[in-house]
Amino acid sequence: WPAVHMGDMLRLGVLWKMGGLYSDSDTICMRSVEGITNMVALGRPGHVNNHIMHFDKHHPFLDICMKSYAKSYKATCYLSGVKALHSMTQQSCNIDVDKWEKNITASQPYPCPGFKVYPQKAFNPIPYKEGAQLFKLGKKDDFDKMFKESYV
Repeated sequence: WPAVHMGDMLRLGVLWKMGGLYSDSDTICMRSVEGITNMVALGRPGHVNNHIMHFDKHHPFLDICMKSYAKSYKATCYLSGVKALHSMTQQSCNIDVDKWEKNITASQPYPCPGFKVYPQKAFNPIPYKEGAQLFKLGKKDDFDKMFKESYV
């Protein structure tokens, strides 16, 4: 998985070096993310994902993540980068992952030292494995309900 791993490493490194917002190329922004800074989001309940992140330049959390990734890197593990980010988020936030979704909303993300964790519904309302749902929605109301709290 060298290309996937390189992408995972690059997004952390570029964010650390430059600061800013990273989002996967299949992301469509549906409302302003202005003011949303220093954050990660859950990709599915209880699991931090690296599909969208924002951090200030030289943010210490990214430094910790890059060091963890270098230590725990496994070339045969497809999700090596995601696992490092998830693990470091869990350690930094000092919370049981099962409680993340229960205690956060899009307007009230979980506060961690120096950053926030947003719920799945804020940045990933439809998990990638369920993307076909987008083509089955019947009415505009269905779409609006599904994306009510989502930024993307």
